[in-house]
Amino acid sequence: RPTGGAGAVAMLVGEGAVLVMSPQTSSVSRHVWDFYKPHLSSEYPVVDGPLSLDSYFSSLFHCLTSLSMKDGKKANALEEYGKWVMHTPFHKMVRKAFSRAVWTEWKTSLNSSSASSSSSSSDPLISSTFSLLSSLFPSVSRSSTETSSSGESQREEEGEKEKEIKVDETGFPRGPEDQQKVIEATKDLFDRFVEPSTFLSVNLGNLYTGSLFSSLSSLLHSLPSLEEGERILMFSYGSGLSASMWGVTVVGAERAKEIGRAQDLDQRLSLRSKVEVHDFLRMIEARETLSLSVHNKSLPFTPVFPAAHPFFAPGTYYLDSIDSLSRRLYKRFPS
Repeated sequence: RPTGGAGAVAMLVGEGAVLVMSPQTSSVSRHVWDFYKPHLSSEYPVVDGPLSLDSYFSSLFHCLTSLSMKDGKKANALEEYGKWVMHTPFHKMVRKAFSRAVWTEWKTSLNSSSASSSSSSSDPLISSTFSLLSSLFPSVSRSSTETSSSGESQREEEGEKEKEIKVDETGFPRGPEDQQKVIEATKDLFDRFVEPSTFLSVNLGNLYTGSLFSSLSSLLHSLPSLEEGERILMFSYGSGLSASMWGVTVVGAERAKEIGRAQDLDQRLSLRSKVEVHDFLRMIEARETLSLSVHNKSLPFTPVFPAAHPFFAPGTYYLDSIDSLSRRLYKRFPS
């Protein structure tokens, strides 16, 4: 209930597009019982929360590392893509996921350069963030740049002791305190790269299938100043699981600005109706009753809410009844 949203996205696909998808993509697919619906009589899925989070995080890692190698060289995604658009179940999850992505790019920069990570990027914000991570996790920084064990042995002989950083399969710290340090260290990067695409997800909740492209819609709304040739990173995810990542290039900046304005998202969101908790619970119970009635064939069935329900917009189609032969009758509110 706290994260569930509703919405749909429609797009035109064809020649003369404002946003052009790169032919290079990376995908991952695994059999995981993280989120599924085994009970047809229920409105709700069975969710393994920790497994679902780990599945999302690991999919992002695998897609990111795979995509960066598509052209035969290890590219830094923070340098290649000016904005990131991600499947957004809820805001905090994406914030954590992005911090992991920055960690991965930081470690990659350490491994690909014999110099300090602080000079591995020409972008001041990326460079300063990498430097901050190096100062927060000196043992990780040093172990990535050392080419022999002599330095490590010397420090041990000198009695230098550093906290051991335990990591998961993607190389990210396991400890909650260390994870929080990375989240805080990467906040400014998140605000620049990801935050502009979270406008609708923050206001609507999780749209599931529509989540990624509503985030793209948010980006066009929040950043009318997208530049010609700017590249956007797209990350799509679905439980079960399957995930893909690809790039999008802005080839019609002025038209992209027009789309952002034409969406008129602020005005459309202002038309929503605020619902009291007791009314919301009644709606949920009505949906549950409908699911049980259809599953148990407790027919005929008539929804609880009257046709004059105040929360439906003019022109909305609604279920009026289901007869004994499971035939559904729909009606429509006047426009």
